[in-house]
Amino acid sequence: MGGFRLFAIARVVNMDNFKSTARRRKLFTDHSVLSSLLHRIGKDDDKDRRLSACQQLLDFLTNKDHSREIQKQNESILSTISSVLSERLSTSIKLELSQCIAAVSVHAGQDLKRFFGWAFNKFQKSSNDEYKTYVLYAVFQALRKNNSNPRLPPLMNGIMKDLQVTLENVDTPDLLVSVMNIVHYVSQHYPKVFSAFFKVCL
Repeated sequence: MGGFRLFAIARVVNMDNFKSTARRRKLFTDHSVLSSLLHRIGKDDDKDRRLSACQQLLDFLTNKDHSREIQKQNESILSTISSVLSERLSTSIKLELSQCIAAVSVHAGQDLKRFFGWAFNKFQKSSNDEYKTYVLYAVFQALRKNNSNPRLPPLMNGIMKDLQVTLENVDTPDLLVSVMNIVHYVSQHYPKVFSAFFKVCL
């Protein structure tokens, strides 16, 4: 009976992996550079080649010449990267993937609010603490990358509300540190917004 249960569990895990891969394939059916890179970050079994693909993807996403393509497909890009980020991968790969998520935000334009909403929603819905840590790192990097973006300041009140809720609900040291890194950044760059949410003791 125990062997049957293990076999059944293995089948479920394999089916989940298969469905995840199938979803990623449906998102990008063309043969563009972007499609190829997104396929490689989620498919290559070799750690070094996968890391290289992540670095190449980051280079692609930080190139302003690709802004129109990224903006057009940002939801699919984020969905694919998020799916890969939830897998068991090395720290170096996950850091690159988090940077990739943040890089997409630079091309969000009027959808910048939607980007941060997506990130906090991913955090709240996940039960994987490691995944949540890297999502918060992506939020931190997105704030840094959009520091000179005039669309960001009007969003900071909403972002601080999400951070406050997140801070009240984190229950691991790593997550606490991740949230506090963002809160500290906000306190340095948006002191008025910060002081409205947190009483500063002198």
